[in-house]
Amino acid sequence: MRLMTVLNYYDIFQDEQPLPLDVYLTGVSKAQLQKITSYFLGIDFRTSHLNNWRELLQMWFRGENHEFAKVIWGRCEQLEKEIGTITFLREAAFLKFFEFTRIFIDGEEQIDDITSERNLFIAYLLFVSQTTDKERLSVEYIENLPEKERFAALLLNQQFAYGEYSNVQLADVFKAQLVKAAYLFLFLENNQRANYLLIAFCAFYNLKNWREFFRFVVPIIQAHSIHPKGGGWTHLDVTKDENFQKNCFFLESLSQEVDIESDFRSTRTNPLYKVDTGIFGIVYPLFVVEKIFKGSYFKLKELNDSIPDLGETIKKISDWRGFYTGHFSESILLYHVLEHIYGKRSYLQFSGDALKNIDKNGPPDYYIRNGNVIFLFENKDVHINGEIRQSYDFEKLEQALKSKLYFDTEIRNNGTLKERARAVKQLINNVMKILLKQNQYDTNYKEHNIKIYPIIVLHDTSFECPGLNCLLNCWFDQELVKLNVDGITTKNVKQITIVNIDTLIIYADFLKEKMQKLNILIDEYIKHSTFMQKNKPQTREEIIEAFSGTFEPFSVFIDKFTNTGHLKIKSQLADAMFKTIVNA
Repeated sequence: MRLMTVLNYYDIFQDEQPLPLDVYLTGVSKAQLQKITSYFLGIDFRTSHLNNWRELLQMWFRGENHEFAKVIWGRCEQLEKEIGTITFLREAAFLKFFEFTRIFIDGEEQIDDITSERNLFIAYLLFVSQTTDKERLSVEYIENLPEKERFAALLLNQQFAYGEYSNVQLADVFKAQLVKAAYLFLFLENNQRANYLLIAFCAFYNLKNWREFFRFVVPIIQAHSIHPKGGGWTHLDVTKDENFQKNCFFLESLSQEVDIESDFRSTRTNPLYKVDTGIFGIVYPLFVVEKIFKGSYFKLKELNDSIPDLGETIKKISDWRGFYTGHFSESILLYHVLEHIYGKRSYLQFSGDALKNIDKNGPPDYYIRNGNVIFLFENKDVHINGEIRQSYDFEKLEQALKSKLYFDTEIRNNGTLKERARAVKQLINNVMKILLKQNQYDTNYKEHNIKIYPIIVLHDTSFECPGLNCLLNCWFDQELVKLNVDGITTKNVKQITIVNIDTLIIYADFLKEKMQKLNILIDEYIKHSTFMQKNKPQTREEIIEAFSGTFEPFSVFIDKFTNTGHLKIKSQLADAMFKTIVNA
């Protein structure tokens, strides 16, 4: 991974204080702003030639703005010599800019194109500043962390706010979204407590049934798939046939404007904008694809919150999030995917629901043993508050991560603290029970020969960020030391591996067909994550440059290691879900 410094307003204009944002946008129409920002959101930020600042400046400014651009050009040449590779492109800044257009109100004044061109560039740099200025807030706190944690924290603090947009393959996202959405709608359809919510969802979009939702969404994704590789605008023109009004109604429902919430939720929920009657613009391709499942989740939550009391016959779900995580993300989604992979093998395997009837003391969420290899799965469908994610306050972020994935505490009525184990401590407890042969459901192994692979399955893609896996293992190592002090040998306990549910879905058939065993992949990942260097990097930039590759999330590693091996295998899981959608 090559490190590029993203330039903001103050890098270019230094001590020159900017005017209020609305001054730069005076005379610019809302339609123009949306067209410009959606153009840039349509490019591939990893590979675009516009990452080269020279290319971007030449593209942005016309000849009449030569003198203005010349000043910026000179400053960039100076910065390039001082700090290395630089760029102006930052995905999050364009997302923030587009979010702003949702509430932007057209003024009566008009402005010439030459002035507008300069002003829009300055306005964009101010949005970049919003996403980069905060990165320096936690320098002192991070510097005082132990060395290994410090390297992970540097990467995590820099990228956690927007890391989920990196290393995205839209085709993979589409497959995972399709599978998850099909499972979710089937779950709602067959659950008496939640069926009313599915009815409300279909009524909102004027659908005959939930399967019709896919028939409307897929053409939107197909429209994006033919847009220019270099990026640019993607407009969807609705065919003027007998379904024109219904198609427009659906797309207008998707493109409705809502209040801005943190983490681009308005754009996630409504990834289109209306250009004209029957013409809609695609804001951001990733959010369009994520509309299939993630957007549906948000809409279901919104509908559940707004539905009035249902009376005696149907009891409304008071806590949609709790109901969803408690009944769907583990007991339906995780179990079905693992059963698809391992269900026909002779491995010893138990779901968490089955184990709760045997072990009342915190069993794993899924347990698999194949000879001397044990997989312990902890499922965590959690998320970090958007305000904390974008604060760049690593002390707050670390505390939030600990409370979600390590342990948290609450005060008892008598004033004492009660500790509640989360993923890391739950795994440690189950590792201990295996090594002491305390699980009555499985004792047919030699504890000194067993190899234990602790796995945390996360559902929120924001956790797909360099450094997180390392940070969790710093905590895990502390707990292993405690077991060793108690005389429990942990030499065959592997490091924790974070596996996102999307990765498990995408590689389900690769693992099912035994193209590579999961334990072998994890062994290689651990080896890849072990960094050795005689001359340690000194500066923040050198540290990030040197360590970013070894701190990659498992999803990035497995794609590289197998050369995206999942593409070589027929996708039976996704095909089965697609047949469920179209053939019912």
